[in-house]
Amino acid sequence: IREDILDFSKIETGNLVLEEVPFNLRDEIYHCADPARDMLIRKNISFNTIVKPDVPVSIVADPYRFRQILSNLLLHSARNTFEGEIRLICRMLDNDKGHVKLEFELMDTGRAFDQATLNKIFGEFLNIESKVLTNNDETGFGPVMAAQLIRLMGGDLTVESPSGLSGESGTRICFTLR
Repeated sequence: IREDILDFSKIETGNLVLEEVPFNLRDEIYHCADPARDMLIRKNISFNTIVKPDVPVSIVADPYRFRQILSNLLLHSARNTFEGEIRLICRMLDNDKGHVKLEFELMDTGRAFDQATLNKIFGEFLNIESKVLTNNDETGFGPVMAAQLIRLMGGDLTVESPSGLSGESGTRICFTLR
């Protein structure tokens, strides 16, 4: 959390530098998914990760920031899902001479949120004093941090509830990265 707060401060002041390093995208996705998978197995929740075949194996981006984004969003879904399923899908939207645009869709059958709450959870602004966690606090710090990093990396984020996986439950988080 301390590192996230420092990174958030760097983003706010324009001092966070993104690296451009080649890395294996599938390895990073599965690396981020493993801790969530372990948590969900204990809760008896199905967790599926799908990487479409046309998604490149290796990409050039900031693997550490990518890991922060995906880990924070997966943790948010895992904390708010008590039964059912979490599904992560990665697909390629565009490939312009090696410059790819990827879409990540994370859906769960967890808690449903109204739009005002989703705006608070994934909003642009963070009041550190309000982030003293309580037992029923669904917001945490991770989703705001992930949203900031996605924007910094030139991506877009949309969040809606319900997710569409099962009735009126869950959240659907969709983000793109170039």
